[in-house]
Amino acid sequence: MIPVTLLKPVAISFKQIDVEQDISLVLAGWWEKFADANPTLFNGPLVGCCSCALDDDGAVTLEWYVTSYAHYLQRKAVAPVTEPASALYCSVALRSRTGDLVIGQMSETTSSPSRLQLPGGNIILPDRGELSLAHCVANACEEVEEEVGLCLAPSALRFWRVKTGGTQDDIGIMFECQLELTNPEISDVFEQHKQALRSKGEIPELDRLLLVQPANLHLDAFECVDYLPAVALALANERD
Repeated sequence: MIPVTLLKPVAISFKQIDVEQDISLVLAGWWEKFADANPTLFNGPLVGCCSCALDDDGAVTLEWYVTSYAHYLQRKAVAPVTEPASALYCSVALRSRTGDLVIGQMSETTSSPSRLQLPGGNIILPDRGELSLAHCVANACEEVEEEVGLCLAPSALRFWRVKTGGTQDDIGIMFECQLELTNPEISDVFEQHKQALRSKGEIPELDRLLLVQPANLHLDAFECVDYLPAVALALANERD
């Protein structure tokens, strides 16, 4: 596994490229079986990332391409039949009034049941085909609302880091957001959000929230995303 690195760029730009893909019938058959066992999943368009380069001036350039969710999840296949897709995703380090980090545990119906991660998700394809930091911010706000129930203004998010490396070498656009809400208030919003989803027959993406000081986060007993220990350490060091 490539070690996780959290880049701290002064700017970021996006360049779309064309990538030849061979999504074979074997992959299509695997996806059909995988989706049957996970009916909440949808094989829609996805943004993949080919490269992430930091120049001498501290600016990051991301090369991206259009792929599918099936291509991304083929890494779970017994015998992968395509080149692995490095996903481009956004994550938000939400901090409560007391500085606790909001961490979600994925529900059993997701592709990563019980995994701990920050609110966020894969970057969706822009309507006009142009990827930008503003699009990623809007995407991140949507993910927070869908998963936690908090409605955030884009201006509340601070572009914080770019994550590279890790288990699948996925690229993460990381944001930080300082909330004025207490831990109980965040938990109440989340529980009401879950209840509202279930009343509509929808299944929440997150089963529960953990709110903990980054310096006190111990992950030995949990499965978590590859970036979480590095993010917690970086946040803890910022507050020291």
